[in-house]
Amino acid sequence: MIFDQPHFYEIEDMMSFVAKHRRLFIYGSASNQEYLLKFFDICDVNVDGYITTHQDDRPLCYRNIPKYTLDTVDLENAGIVIGLSDRYFDGVIPRLRERGFSDYFIMSEFNKIKIAYKLTPRPRDRMWVEVNLADHCNLNCQMCDHFSQLVKEPYFLDIEVFKRDMERLAELSGNHVDILKLQGGEPLLHKDVNKFAEITRSLFPESIIYFFTNGLLLLKSEHSVGGNFWQCCKDNDVTIQLTEYPINLNIPAIENKAKEYGAKLQVFGEVADRVRGKTKRSVKHPFDLAGNIDKPQFVSCYHFNETITLRNGRLYTCSIIPYAHYFNEAFEQHLEIGNENSIDIHEAKSYEEIAEFVTMRVPFCNYCDIKHRRTAQWARSNRELEEYVDGQ
Repeated sequence: MIFDQPHFYEIEDMMSFVAKHRRLFIYGSASNQEYLLKFFDICDVNVDGYITTHQDDRPLCYRNIPKYTLDTVDLENAGIVIGLSDRYFDGVIPRLRERGFSDYFIMSEFNKIKIAYKLTPRPRDRMWVEVNLADHCNLNCQMCDHFSQLVKEPYFLDIEVFKRDMERLAELSGNHVDILKLQGGEPLLHKDVNKFAEITRSLFPESIIYFFTNGLLLLKSEHSVGGNFWQCCKDNDVTIQLTEYPINLNIPAIENKAKEYGAKLQVFGEVADRVRGKTKRSVKHPFDLAGNIDKPQFVSCYHFNETITLRNGRLYTCSIIPYAHYFNEAFEQHLEIGNENSIDIHEAKSYEEIAEFVTMRVPFCNYCDIKHRRTAQWARSNRELEEYVDGQ
């Protein structure tokens, strides 16, 4: 699930352990440990090598560093992060103690798995790409992480730009990624909404297509300017995902309309766990305007390598960065949003290149205070800086 992220406080403790040692080793050299090395590389932590219980000649996939056995490694002034599975502890911990060595950090099984999961390039059958059809919205939610309530002038995605980008994504991916999500803002504000669904389905015949909406315009969309939206969703196998806000929306009427057309409809209160009837809450994603966030925080971000976003030919590892210019404009701020935060899919040489890029921490992560994110009861926005910054 989207909130099933590496435990931040354990990462904080691990990084404190690492900082105390001039030399550092990772115990284990399989896939999960290689992704742990990748995490340390991103965080500018030097690792002197892997330690294995027995001689291990398997080739390394991420990058080559020395391998040692416990019998041959020099552990003076060293620390060990134990990254191998818990089921091997009975064979490892006694041998460390036999050498009189106790300066090790034991990772939880959860973090071993989840750090690797976050930093693994997504294969096509696990790739999720989001696209905003409209940046503005008709609901005005506080703390929106797309900053939709801050958009001063309506913004509609150009259908030709969308077609060009989706054709390139299809070319790179062999016409298949697992999930494509058409969203906003409020996407039903776009008069050509049906065309976006049709183009997406024509290029990705086997993919899951979600259409994410607040539902305010759903009952009217049967007779929209661009045609019958309900029939379009039925014809193109598009699943409508409706977030239920406390706004007295006629959900039963919408459900009946979906049944009438045989369209797929999912209604839930919280996106993260898809639970129906759960009271909608908003998440505050505080910024550090000075850009001084410690690097290790990024891996516990539920946006990172989860809400992968395509915008104007560029792919982003999260859905905050491509819309953060609205924050800058609304509050006269200067969060830096350069091209190094995204990859141009039209210049990328392969699917593997873009999938690897979105596993990497980007400069904008310097602003996102993952540690202090928190939820609050849903409410309408006052469009004030305090919705995004603490202590102002």
